[in-house]
Amino acid sequence: MLDEILLRLCDNQSSKSCPTKNISGQVTKELEYMKKSAVPGVRIVVQERQNIVLPMPPKRPPKAAKLSPDQEELVNIRIQLCYSQDLFAKALGIGVPCLASYEYGRTSGVPEQVIKTARELLEEVGCADAKEYENIPMNEILAKWAKQLGIAYEDDIALSKALTVSSATISRWKNNKTRPPIIGKPGRQGESGKLGLIQLRELVREFRSK
Repeated sequence: MLDEILLRLCDNQSSKSCPTKNISGQVTKELEYMKKSAVPGVRIVVQERQNIVLPMPPKRPPKAAKLSPDQEELVNIRIQLCYSQDLFAKALGIGVPCLASYEYGRTSGVPEQVIKTARELLEEVGCADAKEYENIPMNEILAKWAKQLGIAYEDDIALSKALTVSSATISRWKNNKTRPPIIGKPGRQGESGKLGLIQLRELVREFRSK
């Protein structure tokens, strides 16, 4: 049936352009194209598209913002205090996005009151020596303190009273979910403050000496 249709199609074309051989055998590519055409005798030329993938240009590393002298000083103060951005922002009385804009050079400088507060905080608290607690899990630090205090490690309530924190905080420390900063923000009038590892260590020493 297919051969008869193809022969009729070929009759409409000149004998030179119509392939008549091997009709009963395997259909040639030209007849395949003619068979797929909606118009009799029109050849369809199929050209395969090559998927050419252009190489992506290398990404340029982001340029480091040039900090002003007071911005560099603010960053250095936070490093000396071993404060996180969150704790440092709270100590300065500003938001974290605002602090980040100073530290990353998104502003022209740091307001005078902010840098003044940072300097006073550094003078009041002092620099931190983090070597004692470097790379030590919080649960191990807490176990050491419990031994020095003479309190059972399992007694969360006694530990919380000795370290002046909540029992929930003790539980988070044991599970290494949270960790105090090296130096916390000292309590001021109307504020509860936040003790850091250095202050807690001194608290343990004072507790033992009683």
